Amino acid sequence: MIVAEMIAVNNGLGYRILEAREFFWSDKIIAGMITIGLLGLGIDAALSRLSDYLLRWHRGLESTA
Repeated sequence: MIVAEMIAVNNGLGYRILEAREFFWSDKIIAGMITIGLLGLGIDAALSRLSDYLLRWHRGLESTA
């Protein structure tokens, strides 16, 4: 989604990073990269927990194999 923002729209996190790159605002670029990383980490953790909850039965099959 960030890549799409960098290419196609005039707002969003990806657009802000590209805008900061044009003006050599390295602090804003790094802040955007950290934000993307934290969002990715949070989404990954949330989906992992959701998967563990919804697929409880699947864990039992893994331990027998």
